[in-house]
Amino acid sequence: MILVDLNRSVAPAPRARFDGCRPDNPALPDNVLDALKEGDGFWSNLPDPTPALLGDTVSIVEEDDAPPFLDLIALGVPESGDGISLRVPVRVVARLDSGPRDYYVDAWLSTAPDSFGRIHHVATTLDRFSNSPTPGDSLDLKGMVMGEVREGFLYFARDDHQGDTEMPDEPFTILWYGPDRLELPMDLSVSR
Repeated sequence: MILVDLNRSVAPAPRARFDGCRPDNPALPDNVLDALKEGDGFWSNLPDPTPALLGDTVSIVEEDDAPPFLDLIALGVPESGDGISLRVPVRVVARLDSGPRDYYVDAWLSTAPDSFGRIHHVATTLDRFSNSPTPGDSLDLKGMVMGEVREGFLYFARDDHQGDTEMPDEPFTILWYGPDRLELPMDLSVSR
């Protein structure tokens, strides 16, 4: 049994509000990242969670306890691909010492959060795991060796379960990269 004392109350914690696609305070509280990194090897490989901007180089971790396997730089803002997809020009650098090997970019594109941080539209990368074929100018990451650089377009489309066949009118401004459920944001509406 859990008892709740209704004679006492505490003020609710302040809720983070978002301005465009940036939270009021995007930084993690002091020493949170250090505590996470001490927890296990997975967190120790993640980059600093400072939000990245258009043109920044970010490192992508393939799996826990592994070094980053790919560097990614978004070179431009999302643009319409064919009405049902979006594309982002990117540059990638292979980082693993084994090669040649096939690389992939597992990423998501989203609209900016509303004032309370809810994201309403998400598109996923069209790649070798997709049911849809990738367009001819898609980034080809097959047979890369360490240090090799390639440029091209990453294509994104809505998941079938989202029920839409066309992209919404709302602009997509955030590229999410990193391991599943621990994704980090890159704000594509601002550059340094």
